[in-house]
Amino acid sequence: MSIKYKKIDSINGIILVRDFVNVVGFEEIIESWEYLIKNNMLKDNVMGVINDLRDCELNMDMKKFETLITYMQTQNHLKGMKLAVVCDLPGKLVFPMLAESRNNDLKIKGFSTISAAEVWINY
Repeated sequence: MSIKYKKIDSINGIILVRDFVNVVGFEEIIESWEYLIKNNMLKDNVMGVINDLRDCELNMDMKKFETLITYMQTQNHLKGMKLAVVCDLPGKLVFPMLAESRNNDLKIKGFSTISAAEVWINY
């Protein structure tokens, strides 16, 4: 698994983008969040994170998904930050849709394009 990180300068701050490629599972997603936290990449000027899953094979079941959400809810860095998930297949889109509808602690929303995700994060 490989993750490419980039930043988008937006009108209100910075949007961090994580491009996931190859096979991505629960462990890789947790490792990526830990990397961002450890390397102080989720600073106050970061308005949100776009997680681009279009070029990966998502290896996730409901049990791992629930564990991931629980982990994310415990991370103070993520509270109040908008987390966009860009997906190309319904099997991937179901996870951000469930996260959006099930919890109020995280601001998660699914999109089909980077530009739509960027607009949502900005406003």
